[in-house]
Amino acid sequence: MTVGAYLHIPFCDSKCDYCDFYSIVAGKKERDAYVQYLLGDIKKRTDKQTTIDTVFIGGGNPGLLLPQQLEGILEALDEHYLLDEKAEITLECNPESVNEATLRAFRQAGINRLSLGVQSFNESLIQTLGRQRSNPPDELIAAAVSIFPRVSLDLMIGIPAQTRQTLQDDLNRIPKGIGHLSVYDLTLYPETRFAHRVESGAVRLNSDEENEEMEAFLIEQLHAEGFVQYEVSNYAKPDQASRHNLHYWHYDDYRGFGAGAVSSWKGVRYTQAKLPACLLGENCEQQEILSEATQKLEWLMMNLRLTNGFERQRFQERFGLDVIEDFSKEFDELAQWFVITPRQIALTPKGSRFHHTVLSAFVR
Repeated sequence: MTVGAYLHIPFCDSKCDYCDFYSIVAGKKERDAYVQYLLGDIKKRTDKQTTIDTVFIGGGNPGLLLPQQLEGILEALDEHYLLDEKAEITLECNPESVNEATLRAFRQAGINRLSLGVQSFNESLIQTLGRQRSNPPDELIAAAVSIFPRVSLDLMIGIPAQTRQTLQDDLNRIPKGIGHLSVYDLTLYPETRFAHRVESGAVRLNSDEENEEMEAFLIEQLHAEGFVQYEVSNYAKPDQASRHNLHYWHYDDYRGFGAGAVSSWKGVRYTQAKLPACLLGENCEQQEILSEATQKLEWLMMNLRLTNGFERQRFQERFGLDVIEDFSKEFDELAQWFVITPRQIALTPKGSRFHHTVLSAFVR
């Protein structure tokens, strides 16, 4: 069996105002102890029958780890699983936390794909988001392109005061060697500092119409530069799509390691405890048995994130019947949002832009 592995590194130098991901600020001592726990977590779930063909080390900011720590983690995966020699191994990084020498050491440790959280090149917009950045990321990105065979950038749209011009300026600063972009809408998470600023009136969000206009502009500009939108929020040049994330969007089984990490395995969802409970061995893992109805719905919602949708045969092979038969009422009611052929189902371009709204009907 071939799967992807996700490893969560929940550490940051500081917490961004808008962030709702599980992350904490911690020093070297805490990070060192966590790496030992992570190695133990990998060993505890040894499975030499499973080949790992993608590894995603995310966070938080995994760039805070030492190169030798990352190398040790990859060696543990290879020892206790079967790590494919051609595996895609991605490391998320905040450009502020690394330099060229560090990147070269990460590459030597076995990382072959880097994902850099840029969000925007515009310093005023970065301050609006509450991110800490002392230097422009351009030199670091250029160094990354020269070191890694694949580099992805995270960008954001919907930032207050963002305009078509500031978005164009961001796109103009993307080096030619970048082959992948993840472009996320700014999401207002309750109880974050950013949400409190919006609620108080200190920050005004852009309108839905403004954001839709910018997204359409973004897609047009990226297509002109050779990027293809292959998923709701992701764009890639030829042969540059994230193989690891395709595991998620195809609803494949995957292994998750570390505090707060999630695994999906043979119809069961496993969620690891967060710090400090995981270090103390308290209630380390929760299990949720997924009903077939839940699996069908999740399979559909993940696969429809892909621009090309999915082959109907894949759903039938997994669940034993055609997807149109299974969700006949929903597809009838929402027919205008889909392109449906005897072999394939996908959302229309407009349907992709309103992905969450369209698929909420299936949840109901």
